Amino acid sequence: MELTRWWTSMGVLEQLSWVIACVASALTLMYFLFKAIPSQNSAGESQQDSDFKSAVLMGLFIFGWLNVILQQLVPGLGLVGVIGFSVLVAIISGWAIYQSGTSKQRSKALLERTGQVLQSIPPNQQGTGKIYLQARHNAFELNAVTIGNELPEGVPIRDVEVREDGTVVVEPIPVRPDSQSTEYHP
Repeated sequence: MELTRWWTSMGVLEQLSWVIACVASALTLMYFLFKAIPSQNSAGESQQDSDFKSAVLMGLFIFGWLNVILQQLVPGLGLVGVIGFSVLVAIISGWAIYQSGTSKQRSKALLERTGQVLQSIPPNQQGTGKIYLQARHNAFELNAVTIGNELPEGVPIRDVEVREDGTVVVEPIPVRPDSQSTEYHP
């Protein structure tokens, strides 16, 4: 059979590269297909876990196929060269995928958080001020704008949007009439 002859004509490294490339391709395809289908089971998975899985799968995918391609294009490169270069590219690609996911995660984590104005925010998006937000276990000092009236220092706020440049759009939190203080206490 032609396929058997092709497979046995390869060295162990080349066979391993093909196995890694094909398995990583199948796993990556299944992962992204299942991720596209809404499921109650995936609701508990954190964005960071999901980004890490994507980065690992894409790293293996790139590693396998890069090995296959390099062995075909540069047969004399040798085992160390092929694997070394493939590992380097896979790590850089995986890191880039992971980093792009964590910036999205940070923006989502900041939405609907409450905080306090640190530096007065001019009205109607005419300039930026500074706010303090507490998100999970991290405190953030961020640039902010408001759509409404000026927000003076110390006013409790809620963020409603995080823009591409990282600027947060905020609105004041209405103070209850029975409240004695307008200070924000995280």
